[in-house]
Amino acid sequence: MKPGAAPKRSVTLVDIARHARVSKSTASRVLNGSSASPAARARVLAAIDALGYRVNSAARSLRTTRSALVGLLVPAINHAVFAEIAERLDRELHDQGVTLAITSSGWDEEAEIRAL
Repeated sequence: MKPGAAPKRSVTLVDIARHARVSKSTASRVLNGSSASPAARARVLAAIDALGYRVNSAARSLRTTRSALVGLLVPAINHAVFAEIAERLDRELHDQGVTLAITSSGWDEEAEIRAL
């Protein structure tokens, strides 16, 4: 960003709906994979492209009270078995759009309790 320039405002659902000439609820249905006419879907997807819309994961998790984050607590991350489990779990979750957060207790039961 150039010095003194105002930060760019995020594209909102209202922006997409206006650009696509559809209602806010239709734009929302398209974004969430629900039913919409093929013509409306095409206009919404074109608006998303034209406006450079990106999903705000933090905002979505606040709204839905769900986040795309899974936590893994292991006794030791440098132990081969736990490292392999973490690696496989991370790959599987990544394919589903979920982020894995890993913490290690250092084999300390009280640290595990605090982490939970």
